[in-house]
Amino acid sequence: MFSPLDARANVVQDKLNAKCSDVDFVVFGRFKDFEAQMKAQPPYGILALQPIVEKKSDFKPIFLGVKGGETVETYVLVSVDTPVDIKKLDGSKVGAFDLLGRKEMKEFISSQLNAEVNVRRVTKNEDLLPLLSFNSVESIFLPSSLFDKMKATTNLNLVSTPLENKIGLISAALSDASPSESLKSCISEFSNEINNMLGVEKWKEL
Repeated sequence: MFSPLDARANVVQDKLNAKCSDVDFVVFGRFKDFEAQMKAQPPYGILALQPIVEKKSDFKPIFLGVKGGETVETYVLVSVDTPVDIKKLDGSKVGAFDLLGRKEMKEFISSQLNAEVNVRRVTKNEDLLPLLSFNSVESIFLPSSLFDKMKATTNLNLVSTPLENKIGLISAALSDASPSESLKSCISEFSNEINNMLGVEKWKEL
């Protein structure tokens, strides 16, 4: 499993494995570690944000996370004092949580913004704010649901610029070789605590 999390990866991993004794979950906090494991020892299934799952053609989605009745969420560009002009983003520096690695993150963020931007990647959501504090970027790419929480942690005058595109929440996908019933049963029984850790309220089976 790999997804931006507030909780430490090992804490989430322990919760998942305690809930589902017949499924062995390994939770990664960094994309490069997740990707290395995917190549070295491909798993039967993955839990990850939909943009990550979409890059893994050997895996078929079986569940989509749902929050507020939606399987997708809106994003904003966060800046200091002045809203971002989304028509003038070419060449600007944008901070983002690293979901896909250096090259693919640049392509992904640029496609979301309809502009060629330079992406500064971080491996923890809490590392995004310092990028603005030290003027390392002009804006950061953030789920709109996290904006108020971030704003409450700083004296900076943060402002958000809504984006039209929506990005899929965490989803579960299986390889053809996977014993699907075990994982399906496990996810169906996730507690509210686990779902909250994963940023969803419930799951939609496909």
